Amino acid sequence: QYDRTRLSAEPALTRAPANWVSETPSELLTTINSQMFALDQLRPFAATDLAQGTGAALEFAANVDRSLLPEILRLAEQSGIKLAFIRAQRRPTEQGPPPQSDALQRYVADLEAYLESRGVYFYDDWGDPDTPLSMYADGDHLNATGKVRYTERFAEKHARFFQ
Repeated sequence: QYDRTRLSAEPALTRAPANWVSETPSELLTTINSQMFALDQLRPFAATDLAQGTGAALEFAANVDRSLLPEILRLAEQSGIKLAFIRAQRRPTEQGPPPQSDALQRYVADLEAYLESRGVYFYDDWGDPDTPLSMYADGDHLNATGKVRYTERFAEKHARFFQ
């Protein structure tokens, strides 16, 4: 899939500087976000939408040793890097947090136990009442006000990690 992605993205990126040379940095960023990375331009990613998922993909213990996670933890420990994993909440509904299957809840609990048993900081934002739907813009992205509020609360909630 890397080759396919490169073939589709490379021409646009190669032409981009010439096409946008007259734009200010702010206009350029707006163009990039509204044209290249607009939701309708992105490929569907239903395979990663595991909110209602079940089955082998959500069996943490069966998959962890085949993943990069153990190597990431090993390299971080070897290098003296303090890791933190933050599971950001997906876009909530008007009624509250986004739905998630029992299998996904078990997966996240297993991930948390695995990370914490290795001294890695883990925090799950799912169900955070301080991140209501009104803070979201499109998809899972926060709006401008939401970004500021979220960042301030993030720094407060996780202050002990940054010390």
